[in-house]
Amino acid sequence: MDAYLKEQKINPTSSEAKALQYDELSIEKEILGTSTYIHDPSYYSGLSTTQKKQWTLRYTTFLSGHWVKNENSTSKYRYFTGDDRGYSTSSSKYRTRADVNVCFCSSGSSAGLSRSVGLTHGYSKKKKFLKKARASANGIYLTNLSLGKSKIQFTLRHAVGNPLVYAPTIDYYVVGTFYKNGRYKLSGSHDHAPHHEVYLKGYNSSSFKTMYKSASNGLLWLAPPYPDVSWSKSNF
Repeated sequence: MDAYLKEQKINPTSSEAKALQYDELSIEKEILGTSTYIHDPSYYSGLSTTQKKQWTLRYTTFLSGHWVKNENSTSKYRYFTGDDRGYSTSSSKYRTRADVNVCFCSSGSSAGLSRSVGLTHGYSKKKKFLKKARASANGIYLTNLSLGKSKIQFTLRHAVGNPLVYAPTIDYYVVGTFYKNGRYKLSGSHDHAPHHEVYLKGYNSSSFKTMYKSASNGLLWLAPPYPDVSWSKSNF
C-alpha cells in the first residue's frame, strides 16, 4: 500500500490514512404501505401490462465541482473541469451513465444496457485549455445475466478512467435482481469517488426514484489502497 501511494505521488492526510483501514456499508429497505403491497391482486388490476413488468435502472457518476485539481503535480494537466452540479436524475453533465432496461415482456424476459461517457477537458496550471478527450465506454458492461420467466438477474460492472492521464479508474458493480411480481433487490460496491447516484423507474411509475446516493471523498479515493463503499436496497 505504501509503495503504491509513493509511486503515484499520493500523500494522504492522517485522517485519510486512518480511513484506509475501514470499509463503509449502507443497507436500506423500502417499506411498502398496505395500499400498495405487491402481493395484493387488486393493486395489479389497476396497472398496465408495461407497468407491471418493466424497470429502468440508472447509475450515474459525476464530479460536483466546476474545477478538479490533478493531485499529480508532475502532470501538464493540472486541472480538469467537473460537471458543476448536484444530484439529478436527468442531467446531461456526468462522467459516466449506464441505463439497464429490464422487461418481462410478452416475447420473453430481457435486460439491455445503454451506456455513455462524458468528455474530459484538461487545463494547465494557469487553467489554460489544453485538450479534450472521451474515455471508452467498453468498461461498462453486463455480466452474469440470467433471464428467467419470473426472475431476471444481472451484474452491472464499471471501470472507466481519465483518457488524458494515467490514473485509477472509477470502479463499481451492481447486482440487480428483479421479480415479475414487482419485487427487486439492488446491491453493490464502488470507489468513494466521484459522486455516485442510482435511480430506478419502476413498473408503477413514469419517473425515477432515488435508490442510492454517495458523495465523493476526493479523487485520491479512486486509488486501490482506499476502501470501497458497499450498499444495498430492496423493497422486500
